[in-house]
Amino acid sequence: MSKKSKRSRKKNNALGYFSYFGRLIISLFPPFLVLVAGLGIFFGLRKALYADTFFEVKYLTVQPPLSLPVAERTALENKFIGRHILEINLHDLSQILEKNPEIKNVAVERHFPSTLALNIEKRIPAALIKFSARGKYGVVAEDGMILRVMSELAPAFVLIEAMFIDSADLRVGQRLHHKGFRECMEFLRVYSESSLAQKYPVQKLLFDAQGNVNLILQNSPEIKLGRHPASRISALHKVTHLLEDKESAKISYIDLQYENVIVKKKG
Repeated sequence: MSKKSKRSRKKNNALGYFSYFGRLIISLFPPFLVLVAGLGIFFGLRKALYADTFFEVKYLTVQPPLSLPVAERTALENKFIGRHILEINLHDLSQILEKNPEIKNVAVERHFPSTLALNIEKRIPAALIKFSARGKYGVVAEDGMILRVMSELAPAFVLIEAMFIDSADLRVGQRLHHKGFRECMEFLRVYSESSLAQKYPVQKLLFDAQGNVNLILQNSPEIKLGRHPASRISALHKVTHLLEDKESAKISYIDLQYENVIVKKKG
């Protein structure tokens, strides 16, 4: 092949490449214009929307109405009323409210054009917890969250003792994760549905570091339930005759952890 032919071929190839890229650019140009126009419209509408005072927060509703203290509700109104409803991060707002130990869950909703709606699920006090003989009492929810700390025993609540836990951990906002505590809560739930609950109310539950649970009913000796105490309720039914006043006064403890019931008498 002559040098002239080679140069001609290279020139044709170069022109072909330019022609190809030229056609490609021309084919992409209309979609590019559409994209630019679309983005312009979007940001223009967004700017207009955020500038519209019609969408400023004017109302903050709370359900149930008394689930939020007046001072906390007033602080929220001062912070959010007047702000654009779309600027408010709902997740962040719920996280702020859930820092309150008494609040378990918050669902925040926008009700257009100008209302923030808070649906609050509060923790319910389930028992008292105590970590030392001379220590204070913590009002604890079923999920282990300590809601309040008290100096005196409140008879309305079942007392749970865990003497192996550091008393410094008894503070508002602290959460118990110990298996023994969860077993106590499960026992109380199941026991409350049994026929024994009315006649033999629970006075105290105790659990150790291994999760073993002991039970004291009203005017009863200590009853060793071990792990999975809710599963011992059927065995408890069989020893109710030992819980009568005359019999129980003679007993040091009853052990229901094994197939054969163990009754340890005093003296």
